[in-house]
Amino acid sequence: MGCGSLLSYSDFRLLACEFFKIVCQRKRPADVAVCEYDAAMSNIFQVLMNISQEFLTKSRMQPMAIDESEYEFGVCICETVVALGSSNMQCILVDGARTSHFLQQMLEYYQHYRIALHFQSLLFWLVALREPSKAKSVARVSGDTSPAGNLGSVGVSSTEKEKKGVSLFITDEIYSTLLDVSFKRMLKKSANSSSSLLELWNEELEGKSDFSNYRTKLLDLIRVIASQRPVIAAANIVQRINVVSGDANQTTKSPQDLDAMVGAQLGLETVVSAIFDGSGDYAKTDHEAKFQIHRTFEGLLQQLLSLKWTEPSLIVIHGHYLDSLGLYLRHYPDVVASVVNKLFELLTSLPITIQQQGPSNNSRQARLQICSSFIRISRAADKALLPHMKNIADTMAYLQGEGRLLRAEHDHLCEAFLIMASSSGIQQQQEVLAWLLEPLNKTWTQVEWQTAYLSDPSGLTDMFADTQFMWSIYHTVTFFEKALKRSGTKRSTTAPQAAITTTTATGYLHPMSSHLSWILPPLLRSLTGEIKAAKSMTISEQASLLGETSKPTKGQVAPADGLLDVQREGESKENNIRN
Repeated sequence: MGCGSLLSYSDFRLLACEFFKIVCQRKRPADVAVCEYDAAMSNIFQVLMNISQEFLTKSRMQPMAIDESEYEFGVCICETVVALGSSNMQCILVDGARTSHFLQQMLEYYQHYRIALHFQSLLFWLVALREPSKAKSVARVSGDTSPAGNLGSVGVSSTEKEKKGVSLFITDEIYSTLLDVSFKRMLKKSANSSSSLLELWNEELEGKSDFSNYRTKLLDLIRVIASQRPVIAAANIVQRINVVSGDANQTTKSPQDLDAMVGAQLGLETVVSAIFDGSGDYAKTDHEAKFQIHRTFEGLLQQLLSLKWTEPSLIVIHGHYLDSLGLYLRHYPDVVASVVNKLFELLTSLPITIQQQGPSNNSRQARLQICSSFIRISRAADKALLPHMKNIADTMAYLQGEGRLLRAEHDHLCEAFLIMASSSGIQQQQEVLAWLLEPLNKTWTQVEWQTAYLSDPSGLTDMFADTQFMWSIYHTVTFFEKALKRSGTKRSTTAPQAAITTTTATGYLHPMSSHLSWILPPLLRSLTGEIKAAKSMTISEQASLLGETSKPTKGQVAPADGLLDVQREGESKENNIRN
């Protein structure tokens, strides 16, 4: 047999690595001797660590010398090591030095410029960091920054090490590096990407999830780290924002810089949510950590308030940075007034445009995004905005009176106002609704207006013939829908029946109920035929209601008292309305 039938060296080592990957994916069986199994896995671990270290060293020292076959082998080695760490971590944790070496390699894979190696390491870190630490790190208690050394010195048993997990060995430096890499990789490869060595996510890669799923995993890792090390996460995200923002006085940014700033904004939103969300127990954080977190975000907020960007794309990002701090404002409401004033400043700095197409549409969309930032901040900051409602209302009225606020923008701000009111109780909601619905009330209740447009279905057709007035009606209806959605009390998810009983006992009425007396009567005037038909019943309907199953005779099919004529009249009017 010729030598040509033998596998090449690269193919053989790849298949051998695949074999070890299958072995490493097995969990320790219950029917085998623990010592023998762990000893065998430890030997495999040592072999894999040596091969992995050789590959990492070469890729770090001579990245251009690695061809595709060697890179493919490196990916397989990384997958095998990740499988070993995910399924048989107990074999690694028995030795502190071994664990530190393993985590250092996993960190180096996470930092690797090739996306496939980084992605495999990402899967490991998600699993490792999600394991809750059941005891304080010995390193933190003693002040030593070397977890492995501490574990050996205090005599922690292997059983305790396995129980406490990987968290004992992860230093603040590792957390910081993971965050730094995660923030940099929030982007995907595009025409705007630079030609740096770092390989960004490419949607053409085979066998990987799409970019949104990948970025979700990155954000999950950022969220986990921020919940465990909030001070480190806050410092790292602010540092990242400063890097991607560059010169604050620069009024324009390249598309590549804009992409990086958007990625940093997502990181900021995730970090703030993880730290200040109710599930994060921020109130239980020690005083020193709270002070550092507050000082870090306060410094960032002052930078954002001092920016003077004028480009629509930059203003949108600016607004998103501000609304990302909504949960921070809930805990530190002293700066809410400055944020509100800055948002109005951003809104009024953009020209009002009506056109849907062309460059002017950028300003129009940017203005709507700033108004949406009001909604997001109102939802996140909760009661922190209540003392500023009058100032917001006065500013809205002033801008509308000056013709500097479009109807769509006004609707967004009104929705934000309703969210603010919902956090202060039913009385405040009723007052806000009365104020917001006052313009509609003045028009809707005029007898002349009702006679012209609501006395007959054809009046609705005449009303919608005016394009400008038609859009005004559209915005009014849109706001009315938002008012119905935002008003009222939140339904209890734990005991809905108890909530219904409570509201019934206290005589609760929906905030919109007091306005139905002037809203419904004019509307019903245009539906006279349909209302008559709805109030009447055919003989067949009566029989169905009474439970009679016999089929009506031909004489019974026709509605009584000329109802058929009324129904036809109603159908005719309905068709007129639709047309």
